[in-house]
Order: sequence, then structure tokens, then C-alpha cells
Amino acid sequence: MFKDARAAADRLLPSVNADGETGDPLPIVNGGWFVPVLRNARLTGFFQFDEALTFLRFSAFPSPIDPRLWLDADAIRDRALRAYPNESADGPPFLTWDGNVTRLVWAVPVTGGTIYVAGDYAYRA
Repeated sequence: MFKDARAAADRLLPSVNADGETGDPLPIVNGGWFVPVLRNARLTGFFQFDEALTFLRFSAFPSPIDPRLWLDADAIRDRALRAYPNESADGPPFLTWDGNVTRLVWAVPVTGGTIYVAGDYAYRA
């Protein structure tokens, strides 16, 4: 499915006028695929597909951002633990959603529960 998700995003890329190229898809736990769009080593947007590779949406950032904000699990875990310094990681971060399938977040399991991270914002689940 990994290759299929990227191929689906590649087919749609011209229709959304995205300036860039698709990156490696990330699985969304309980929800499908996140396919980044990158330009000059910056994240410009992403495609979201459900588990059957049905196109759900394309979203573009107002300006290109550091891809580690959405693509680097270690950086995301570190951001969560900086926001909540009294916690410690209790498993690897994973991409999921909060309340609605289009509200993507990284879930960081910690000893006291879960911390959600979306971009540069971290909050308790």
C-alpha cells in the first residue's frame, strides 16, 4: 500500500497545483495515509487518503515549513517531552487523528497518558 499511496498522490499532484514533489507516505493509525509534498527540502503540504486510498484532502501550508515538524518521529517525541518535561516516553510516536479523521496529530505515548503533537503545538490527549 505504501507505493500505491505515493502513486495516488503523484497522480493528483498536478490537479492541486502543488509546487513540489511527493515524499514517502506515512501510515495513519486507524485512518489511512499521509503523503507529504516537499519543495527544496521544505514541507509545503500533504495529501490524505483513507485506508482504501480514497482521496480525502490536500492541504497546503501558508508557507513552507521544516519537515521535521510532521515527518520526524524523534523530533516530534522530543517536542512533546519539552512541552511536558515531567513525562517520559512510553512507546514510539505514531500518526493518528484527534476526534475527526481530518484532524491529524502525532500521538506520543507517555507514562501519564498521551501527548498529541500537531506541527509545533503539543497538548494532552
